[in-house]
Amino acid sequence: MLQTRYEIRYYSITMPYGSKLQILAESLKKEILSGELPVGSIMPSIQKMQDMYNLSRNTIVGALKILNKENIITREGAARQGYRIIAQPNGFSSDLNFSNQSINFLLPFNYWNYVGSQLINSFEKGFSRKHINLIFSNHRNSTTDEKKILERILSRNEQKLKGILLMSSSSFDNPNIELLQKINTYQSLILIDRYIEGLDCHYIGINNRRIGNDAAHYLMERGHKDMAFLSGFSRVSTISDRLHGFRQAIEKHGLLLPPHRIIQETSLFETFDSCTHSGEFLGDTLLNQSKLPTAIFCGSDKTAAGLIRYLKSKSIRVPEDISIISCDDDIIQQNSLNRKLTTFAYPYPEITNEILHLLDNIDIEEKFPIRTIELNTEFIPGETVMNIN
Repeated sequence: MLQTRYEIRYYSITMPYGSKLQILAESLKKEILSGELPVGSIMPSIQKMQDMYNLSRNTIVGALKILNKENIITREGAARQGYRIIAQPNGFSSDLNFSNQSINFLLPFNYWNYVGSQLINSFEKGFSRKHINLIFSNHRNSTTDEKKILERILSRNEQKLKGILLMSSSSFDNPNIELLQKINTYQSLILIDRYIEGLDCHYIGINNRRIGNDAAHYLMERGHKDMAFLSGFSRVSTISDRLHGFRQAIEKHGLLLPPHRIIQETSLFETFDSCTHSGEFLGDTLLNQSKLPTAIFCGSDKTAAGLIRYLKSKSIRVPEDISIISCDDDIIQQNSLNRKLTTFAYPYPEITNEILHLLDNIDIEEKFPIRTIELNTEFIPGETVMNIN
């Protein structure tokens, strides 16, 4: 029974403005007071709460220490046995402001979470200035889980929501279009980073075709003519548009991007979170070709990092043997490689400001026209592309 309750809570958490440690502590108090985490039960493990809330271990431990200090929970024997809830809280911190206005953000942060986590951080800062709570829900890159969350929102008829932001699990042939259209009739639905074909609603993202175009030009200017595109999870518009822009620029200059130089695997990142596996799968396919390209455009930094590790294991050097360019400016991946990727960085503050501007206009004008907003990224030259002129 407790396991079922935790699985339900796994999908979402409300983040009013304040420090993450404070927010988590107050949110846990709220769940204990409501009975969702009953007195006498064992709290979820630290690892499970890290997965549930996408927060660091230090933040989880800090929040538990606050509850322990206030005699709401107590350590249950050995550390591995966790904490037992022994009392209900007396109230909540006056330092946190729980506004009546909330925005629900649905995203797939479990799998390639750098962009999602950076969006959350930016939204928290931007929304707090407007006294708006952020609720984020994890659909785990699954259209089935996405549907469950959307149905719950629809069944509750959450009129108090200022808006719903969706970073969808699928841009093409999404089975939830009818449900999304229904929600869009009474809520301000804004697609973030990934649009959905056939769905007429607001969209705020980045110019992914330009990223592909700029990547191709950067490589061609350095003498590369035989190029490839590698990426996992091809069902989202970000990857599709990056490929489109890349191929279009190459063909415009009289070169070719033949089918065997486009290596994708739709299931990657849907079943596991691993740079190594994606690099191995895509790298194996690449190395099975009779001739290697001189340069590769990877759909994300995560794919690039996995591929670089794999190529290194095969004694293939980057950039001396193969140049690599990618996207996301994923600091986590770059730190793991101990080198700077040639990449493109998202304009997170600008995305946040566009969302708030759009919602303000919707509030003022009831029939505000559909907006599609694409922002430009910042190109960041790194250590993974080499001239061959």
